[in-house]
Amino acid sequence: MVFLIGVLPAGRSISAARIDRQGGQTGSVIYLPIISTPALPLPPADEADQRITLPEGFAIRIYSQNLSGNPRFMAIGPDGHLYVSLINAGQVVRLPDRNNDGIADGVEVIASGLNAPHGVEFFEGSLYIACTDRVVRLGGPDSYGNFGTVITVVPNLPVGGHSSRTVHFGPDGKMYVSVGSSCNYCNETDPRRAAILRYNPDGTIPADNPFSNDADLNRRPADRNPHRLGQARGIDQRDAAVLDIGDQEPAAIRAKAHSVREIPDRDVR
Repeated sequence: MVFLIGVLPAGRSISAARIDRQGGQTGSVIYLPIISTPALPLPPADEADQRITLPEGFAIRIYSQNLSGNPRFMAIGPDGHLYVSLINAGQVVRLPDRNNDGIADGVEVIASGLNAPHGVEFFEGSLYIACTDRVVRLGGPDSYGNFGTVITVVPNLPVGGHSSRTVHFGPDGKMYVSVGSSCNYCNETDPRRAAILRYNPDGTIPADNPFSNDADLNRRPADRNPHRLGQARGIDQRDAAVLDIGDQEPAAIRAKAHSVREIPDRDVR
């Protein structure tokens, strides 16, 4: 597993996430903006520079390699370091570059023993980690780079089926958690499946959730407000096409899916 980082000559950088396999097999590469550092140095040319062609004005180098455990999500912490979830290892690690040479100094485990950690995001002094069965929080890092103990914020998320979970904080200060379906084609019995769940940062249910007072406790975090979902994702309300499947049967879902307006040249998910 190889992590790549692309650097602008002006000192602003972007990330290129991963090459899954070497030796002739095709891997996936994901680019996300992760760092903005003045005068970030450009390391010497390496394998990535030989294999990947970029537009004029960009360069790419290997930032960290030989990471085990299948890296998934990345986030920049308030300390300026890169944090990565390793889903198969049950860990979240820090990849610091304290000597500012453009290459990670090493791999530092800051959380372990997690159940398939996937999404990671910093919010108001804490690191939130979306695991397959729960969302946890660690306070920090402090001035020494240390984190607090792992605290469960949202327990007992449904498991099985599509198991990766993603966490994101919207401009409303609420925590949004995605939970995939238990199958590829079925009627879900748990309203938290194939849904976006909305919580306060401490894991409680916001009073303005559409089902906040529902008798079914599992339904209370479910958010079916397409405008609010669009805002949380940073999508303009006028341009967001959101499919609300509710409690419909699969046949009705298919029919409604075909009727959703297509937006040319936009990728809305």
